[in-house]
Amino acid sequence: MEEVIDAGVGQVEVQQQIAQQFGVARQSAQHLDDEVVHSLAFHPAALLREGTEELAGVMDRFAFIKYGLASVLVFVGLKMVWLNEAFGGKFPISWSLLIIGSLIGLSILASMVIDKISQKKLKFKEEGI
Repeated sequence: MEEVIDAGVGQVEVQQQIAQQFGVARQSAQHLDDEVVHSLAFHPAALLREGTEELAGVMDRFAFIKYGLASVLVFVGLKMVWLNEAFGGKFPISWSLLIIGSLIGLSILASMVIDKISQKKLKFKEEGI
């Protein structure tokens, strides 16, 4: 791994290994290396953009998720300040995951239940009942 970090001889050796592995000429190895770097830089950014667009749709669908995420942040803060000291610096990870999952799950469940109730009220209001 240190060979890749060195910009000198180590980089040339890596390019030669790439060229041998893929059966390309040495001149093409630099181009191949640039393509790999571009791919590693571009694809995570594209996935992040796609993920944020999907998250925006989820935020509209689940009205209480912001309160669940806020509760998770409060829990993490309490854990760092108080709970770790109470447990001697070893608050169980399984408890943390259970609490975080429960907070987010309950916020999603509350959003779904309240959305159904409001839809029923809207339906009854439209029908005049």
